[in-house]
Amino acid sequence: MGKVAKALGLGVKGSLNVVLDRTHYIAGDLMQGSVVLSVTEPLDFTSLVLHIRGKELVTWTEGGGQTASVYLREHFHLNEEIVLTAGQESYQPGEYVYPICFQLDGTLPDAFHISNRNAGVMCRIDASLSYSATAVMTVKGSFAADLEAKRPFVVQQPPVGHPVSALEASSSGDVHMLRMMNKGKCFVSASLPSDVHVAGDTLLVQTKVQNDSSKKIPKATFVSVGKISLGFLLVKRWNKFWTSP
Repeated sequence: MGKVAKALGLGVKGSLNVVLDRTHYIAGDLMQGSVVLSVTEPLDFTSLVLHIRGKELVTWTEGGGQTASVYLREHFHLNEEIVLTAGQESYQPGEYVYPICFQLDGTLPDAFHISNRNAGVMCRIDASLSYSATAVMTVKGSFAADLEAKRPFVVQQPPVGHPVSALEASSSGDVHMLRMMNKGKCFVSASLPSDVHVAGDTLLVQTKVQNDSSKKIPKATFVSVGKISLGFLLVKRWNKFWTSP
């Protein structure tokens, strides 16, 4: 009944808040924080637990029109439950703090989110791996609402331990008019100061266009290609485009 009362906004006797020491963690870090319970009316509850999860969720469509089918798969890379208090307890109005201390596994994969991608017969792929800490309190009483609070966080693998070096790609070719008349050559290049980056980094790309042809080139388009492996062995590549005038 507590979930029904919560959905209807009835019998709310307080609130929960999950506070973490950081929003981003490296796999293997110690996560610390607290669950804060604010009670506005005398409250009886049976349990207070914290769920720490890393959930990979993938949805996609196969086929089209009336024969289209939507698929969903999920996998938990992290699914831990910490019991903060068990057994019936009664609290008077006030604020109560429960400390959190949890060791993240060093093998946890990076958080990510990609959407609207295609791979073979799979269309409109939406895939994500998200981490969260959710506190849930089961409140006694037929018309008392359960309490819940969720705090997302990001997990990243530590930087690769090989020497960092610049990364450059270049190409050159003949410029033609009407695919027949050779107007000369053009050279383009793009470079990054480092070949190691973590999720959330802003990439500073230096580009160069050397036009030795007699034809005007109004713009140059550069492509960044990424690859990600999902939990059930699907490998997806995607392109990101940007242009310079």
